[in-house]
Amino acid sequence: MLAVEVENVVKQFPGGWRKPPVRIIDDVSFTVEKGQHVAIIGPNGCGKTTLLRTIATIYRPDAGKVRIFGQDVFNWRQSERSRRAFAFISPALNFQAKLTLRQTIEFFATVLQKPPATVIPFLKRTGLYAMWDRRLEGFSEGQKAMLRLAIAFLKQPRVLFLDEVVANLDLARREKVIGMLEELEAFQDLTLLMVDHDPYVVDRLCDRILVLQKGGRIHRFTSVRELMDEVPYRFTVEVNLKRDVEDALAAKVAQPLRRYEMTLRYFAADEQAVHRISRRVLKLLGERVQDYVTAPVSLKDVYYLMREDG
Repeated sequence: MLAVEVENVVKQFPGGWRKPPVRIIDDVSFTVEKGQHVAIIGPNGCGKTTLLRTIATIYRPDAGKVRIFGQDVFNWRQSERSRRAFAFISPALNFQAKLTLRQTIEFFATVLQKPPATVIPFLKRTGLYAMWDRRLEGFSEGQKAMLRLAIAFLKQPRVLFLDEVVANLDLARREKVIGMLEELEAFQDLTLLMVDHDPYVVDRLCDRILVLQKGGRIHRFTSVRELMDEVPYRFTVEVNLKRDVEDALAAKVAQPLRRYEMTLRYFAADEQAVHRISRRVLKLLGERVQDYVTAPVSLKDVYYLMREDG
């Protein structure tokens, strides 16, 4: 069964005085099966968040259709039914700091016409229920992230749209949110469409990937494993420097090279290439090297390559 259908969607924004509109999403079409967990990824500025927000009805498309379980979300006759089927969560969702957790849940339960008791098991599992009568002004960012998810599950959606749900969280809080989602039986039954710049999050929560290219067009819609197999490299050699080196010298070691301040990252097609790069690192960079490690290519590397190569 198809949970989400996106058909020839176009989204553009005004270009300014006497300038043509800027097209962010250009004729995008794809479908998501019920129960699939899909991440939208691609280089910066390719329209990932714009696409997600258009599908979630925050933006109205300039052309095309979006259907949730067969219902057109922008058709006034069908939109109310279709919008009951999904929830959209973003760090942009803020709260009235002077309200308690109880008052906040009761408010959203009233708006969504759902009993507050629906979400109590989730609050207990996350530890938030212990703060039931505390004001939100004392909540950490991690606790607010959990609360946003609680509000989403309060709606009892069949489709969940997540826009960088763990953005700005430290490692421990991010891991807690991801771990909680992974363990929830309700989450496993959901259809998920998400945008996240962290490949670690995508790798943990998603089984398929929609790759957007610059210009807002689809490059590929595939599984995580198939995307990894498309990368012509199997290993990385990451070099941590204790003294800076010139870009030209670093480039002499091997190509491709990605540099992040005092870290050099080389890509190797096979183990022979790994040995060759390692020898050249020692020969050309010598005492400037603090250490270096080799590892299989990860989804994080795919992100880096796509961001820089477009």
